[in-house]
Amino acid sequence: MTDPRHARKRALLRVFSLILLLGIAASLIDLSEVWVRLRAIPIWIFAVMVAIQAGIVLILSWRFANLARSVGADLRLSEATRLTFLTTLGNLLLPTGLAGDAGRVLLVRKYGLSLSTAMAVGVFDRIIGLAALGAIVLVGAIAAASILPIYVALAAFVVPTTITVAILIWWQRSAKNKAALGPAFLSVAGLSAALSIFAHLASILIAYLFFLEQGAPVGFFGVLVLFPAVLLAATLPISVGGWGTREFAAAAAFATIGVEAPTAIAMAVIFGLSQAVAAAIGSAATTLFSQTDAAR
Repeated sequence: MTDPRHARKRALLRVFSLILLLGIAASLIDLSEVWVRLRAIPIWIFAVMVAIQAGIVLILSWRFANLARSVGADLRLSEATRLTFLTTLGNLLLPTGLAGDAGRVLLVRKYGLSLSTAMAVGVFDRIIGLAALGAIVLVGAIAAASILPIYVALAAFVVPTTITVAILIWWQRSAKNKAALGPAFLSVAGLSAALSIFAHLASILIAYLFFLEQGAPVGFFGVLVLFPAVLLAATLPISVGGWGTREFAAAAAFATIGVEAPTAIAMAVIFGLSQAVAAAIGSAATTLFSQTDAAR
């Protein structure tokens, strides 16, 4: 088990990193310009972004539930959705490594999985998402070759895809999982890849809607190529919920095609805010539904 003292140190380090990133941003960028761009977003567009974020969580819940059930978990889609909303909210707001994917893996154990199997599902869930993200980058790079060299995009696709295949082979050779990992599981893996692509495209759509509203010089394929770097930066465990790292990545990535830093940072902030609002609403709704269902 994790030493509580080490967990506290990591949490404090993440908080310190967030404060440091905010300080650096304040010293390099006029944050009032970011605020101006955020205020310019109509409330109805923000509501659309929140709805899309909720849809992304539903897609990821479906992916996780299918993977978990394929290896024997007695997990309903409604419960997987509740877990995903709660851990998404925790990951965005809490400086702890037990939120997000790690927290969901620990919580899903109560549905009949061993720790090793739950961890394998969690790793596969994440890696197949990265492979799908790499595929999107590759398509975007082919369509907009001037933004990103094809060999970089190809590496972004090949590396996680190779790891995904390696995990499948390792799992197939494990005597414990041979019964679970057959054609049925491989079909689930295919479905998971398709769901991952839809989820990433929905995330990219949010960023594109923001740039479109702002009149920024960004085409859809440009967002397709560059926004995955923002998504990856948000997963780095060096801040709280990706705040700060997501914004710096957005400024650096979109500067390559002439987008001003305040506009790119405002896009990343609005993405995080819409995700947090969707996660909060979804957590409250699914928890209420779960309690009502249990009382029947």
